[in-house]
Amino acid sequence: MPTGDPHGAPGLKIGQVASYSGVPVKTIRFYCDQGLIRPATRSDGGYRLFDDSIYAELSLIRTLRAMDVPLSELRRIL
Repeated sequence: MPTGDPHGAPGLKIGQVASYSGVPVKTIRFYCDQGLIRPATRSDGGYRLFDDSIYAELSLIRTLRAMDVPLSELRRIL
């Protein structure tokens, strides 16, 4: 599993997260815009940077969506 900075600082760009998780970049951006997930920080250039916890969050969202849980309910759960 790709990780961020070895010193624990967030450093996973959205493309890295998408590549490993199988969730398209566009979907990750949508989840961010909907408030379901949040980047740990932003780079100086404004890029979303995530830490390793993003994989568990995306897995939970995908599982709940597979069970037809609506986005409005996901916001409440998360």
